[in-house]
Amino acid sequence: MSHAVKIPPYHHIWRYIYTFILSILLPIILLLSRKKLSQKTVSTNEQSDILDERRFSERFGVLNQRATSVDILVHCVSVGELNAASPLIARLLVDYPDYKIMVTTTSVTGAIHAYGLFKQKVQHHFLPIDIPFFIGRFLKKVAPKLVCITEVEIWPNLVNACWENNIPICLLNARMSDKSVPTYRRLSKLFRPTLRKFTYICAQNQSSYDNFLSVGIYKSQLRLCHNMKFDISLDAADTDKGEVLAKHFALTDKLVIVVASSHDPEEKLLLSSYSSLQKKHPNLVLIVVPRHPHRFGDVYELCSASGFITEKLSDHVDDAGQVLKVSNATPNILVLNAMGWLKAAYSVCNIAFIGGSFVEKGGHNALECAAYGKPMLMGPSIFNNPGICKQLSQSGALSIVENEEALTKQCGLWLQCSDKAVSAGNAGKDVVTGNRGAVDATLTLLHPLLGNFLRN
Repeated sequence: MSHAVKIPPYHHIWRYIYTFILSILLPIILLLSRKKLSQKTVSTNEQSDILDERRFSERFGVLNQRATSVDILVHCVSVGELNAASPLIARLLVDYPDYKIMVTTTSVTGAIHAYGLFKQKVQHHFLPIDIPFFIGRFLKKVAPKLVCITEVEIWPNLVNACWENNIPICLLNARMSDKSVPTYRRLSKLFRPTLRKFTYICAQNQSSYDNFLSVGIYKSQLRLCHNMKFDISLDAADTDKGEVLAKHFALTDKLVIVVASSHDPEEKLLLSSYSSLQKKHPNLVLIVVPRHPHRFGDVYELCSASGFITEKLSDHVDDAGQVLKVSNATPNILVLNAMGWLKAAYSVCNIAFIGGSFVEKGGHNALECAAYGKPMLMGPSIFNNPGICKQLSQSGALSIVENEEALTKQCGLWLQCSDKAVSAGNAGKDVVTGNRGAVDATLTLLHPLLGNFLRN
């Protein structure tokens, strides 16, 4: 597919400068990549095999033994983007049963999560570092008919290679915050021509749509498809895992608060709040799910040192990741130190705190919890999803609190008045249901690019 885009000569100069800087940083990037891969914080033998250290070469554009040429390539940097794109990928698997799909990630946690979501239904590969030789070698071997990138993963050399090889490339669930607009304008000689090489840019909200226009993107490229995160579906397998958790750790008659996707020092704050709440509610259990696997051990030690009875999930699962049937464990605090258990925790909790919001991370996705109809709290840092947080907050499903005192007070209210907690949770579920449709809108754009192979 040819794109009628005029590329000014200076763009190539700026892209060469970008590549030069990236090449200088290459040893550091590779060192960090190797370190994260070698940590291998996995919960099953199958996952350990998937993260074999030999896969480090994928960062150079070398295909792993499982990889073949594919029809559709979807890039999701890590867990959050994967969760957002998973309904779309699931639909592509149904609509194009004969097409091979590859999911690329940058992070190790993303690789583990991709396997947990799709098993062998899709291929997984680490995205090569954005240097022309690595990207070119990778695309030549994979030879996709369509490349889809999610949210804000705008890699100039990857985009340029697709454009030069007439491979349609789309930016899906695209977002551009007001805060990032000055950066794009300041680096417009690099990013404006890069963005104009996309076949389509599917904005996730009106604000992002307007911001993309303001930095010089063609209106013909832009579509307002809304946010695919609302199209989340509840998997019966996650609910089943939640029932296993509840039975195994005697949670059925307990009150449960989930600390979801937490960062340091959010666990300390929540532990302090839990200590206060537990005095009035002795049957209260805290389930802690750290955002990053490399922190599992540190978080468990922190919780154990609090004086409360603390268990970690890894002591109760077998090599296949299945929870053992027999247990006398009745912990005050349960650390889920394994990937793929967050939704199970949502299904059994009464209240959830969404992490990354008491630190400057912008807050993680609250819609997963909202889909389960549970009331939620977040700290003041919500710049990742301001529109979503505003909707949930206005509905009463999400309470945005400024400090530990406010968090403890709101949790206490919901624990004391279960009808208010249920009402808040139902409001969140209504927000999710009322905003579905982004996947359908996105697929309407993608179908013509993929040809006439739809299932009748």
